[in-house]
Amino acid sequence: MHQINLPIKNLKEFLTLSRFVVSDKNDLLPITKYLKFDIDFGDVTITKDNTREFIKHSFYYDCLDCSFLLPEDKFNNYISETNGEFLVIKFLEDSVEVFDGYKKQKWGLKGNKVDMFPKPSDLPTEYFNISSEIISTLQLSSIVSDPKNEIRPFAKFSYIVNDCIYSTTINTAFKKSLDTGINGLIAVSEKECNYLSQFDSVKYGFCQKFNVWKKDNTISGFRVDDGAKGYDYKIMFGSISTPRNQYVTISTKDLSNFCKSTIKFNELQYKNSLLLYKDGKAEISYKDIDSGEENKMSVSAKISSGDNFEFVFIPVLMEKIMAKFPFPEISICIDKYKMGESWREIIYGFSEVNESICIIFPKIEL
Repeated sequence: MHQINLPIKNLKEFLTLSRFVVSDKNDLLPITKYLKFDIDFGDVTITKDNTREFIKHSFYYDCLDCSFLLPEDKFNNYISETNGEFLVIKFLEDSVEVFDGYKKQKWGLKGNKVDMFPKPSDLPTEYFNISSEIISTLQLSSIVSDPKNEIRPFAKFSYIVNDCIYSTTINTAFKKSLDTGINGLIAVSEKECNYLSQFDSVKYGFCQKFNVWKKDNTISGFRVDDGAKGYDYKIMFGSISTPRNQYVTISTKDLSNFCKSTIKFNELQYKNSLLLYKDGKAEISYKDIDSGEENKMSVSAKISSGDNFEFVFIPVLMEKIMAKFPFPEISICIDKYKMGESWREIIYGFSEVNESICIIFPKIEL
């Protein structure tokens, strides 16, 4: 029987970083319900791996060389609640006893051994820098994606290419022109976008169908879906340039506040609203024909040319976009774009401050 001590602050750090890697509930491979700890000359590495995603977090602490498993669910609950400074782990025959100075628990290992743990994925030999601007743009683009779309799996992702970041939900699309320094295409899931938001910058590599992200002493990997092929964004965005002949500019805060006040009624969430600019005045309104429910708001807006403008939108979708749109105003335009030899009508939003950001909205009728 032997024991080791580990600093709880480092274990809590792992807990925070690893929350984006799904806790496996697959009874066919019960070993993935455990965390693996490897200690080699004071280098402590904790690994969580569900075969589709993994994370390795390392720190230095002078203690006995060894490798062992801990049940993830019990570890998470215990570490999240403790106020102790060190976790004392005592190794028994088929279990471990843990103690934080306040509470003692015994965790069974159910016959699971370290050598049963999934073999580590190969890591890339080359990494590329991912800047804070790329990370923040991925956060914005992930709103205009559809993580559950199995019919068009390319819509699940945001895409990084050498000159922009883009995403689509078929009816809605996002693009920001940006010199990323990336040759080729990187498909990034919504979960990865949220994971990356913890960092100001990271390094990226690809190996054996995994996106691998590296930051200091933490390495994570997310398996890329076979459907993450991207699409020719230039078909949708290539013929668009701003500013256009006519557009209305409105406060993102006003638009967001209206949407919030409308979608508080669950039954209204996917109904349509109207932005109307007429005779120098702008009003956003919603009226439900069946219930008579009505919501109106006069807002400050300006028009680039002409006297009248109207735009129909879905409040629940617009509010999600406005919540992360990085500028105080958004300009909305109705125009056309070229697809092949034909022109199609399009509605899109952009920023007069930074015209590299463009969001295409679905064309709908009241």
